Amino acid sequence: MATDDDAKIADDDPSVAPNTNAASLYFNDDVPVYVEFVLTNGPTNLCVFTKDLRPVISLTNDATFHVKFQSGLEQLHAQPGNLILVKDITLNETNVIIGEAGGIGPMPPSIVISEAADPGTLIHEWGHSCGIYHRNTLNGLLNRSLDDTNAIMHKYFYPGSNKINRPEKQIMEL
Repeated sequence: MATDDDAKIADDDPSVAPNTNAASLYFNDDVPVYVEFVLTNGPTNLCVFTKDLRPVISLTNDATFHVKFQSGLEQLHAQPGNLILVKDITLNETNVIIGEAGGIGPMPPSIVISEAADPGTLIHEWGHSCGIYHRNTLNGLLNRSLDDTNAIMHKYFYPGSNKINRPEKQIMEL
């Protein structure tokens, strides 16, 4: 996210001042964003059968974290921690997803992501956990940004997408 492949515009330039026009440079200038993720092993508990430490999370459908039901996914979002890695997510045997973010609406800010996810998918879901909606969609709050298919927050995220605009950056840096 540290790239800016168009003209560099200083943050104090009036042409990128915050406004509500979706076609403005404010919404359509891609900018670099620098974030740091701190990863830990998360909470553990002593397994009474194997006598070793296991993750506290035991709410999926088996010990290898194959998530098969929406209820299991929701329970994982309720667990301590912000990022939970699972083997796969196949809801109701047919709906394969690679990640889901909580933080919009009643869910706590968290991300459940499968091993199949690429780094961009993690950033996309993290954007949701910050409270950012898909580009050019109305779902509670409007992300007025134009529907750029190279945007990380595009409705149908494409691997290799790398654009974040100024309003998205402001939310991500909070």
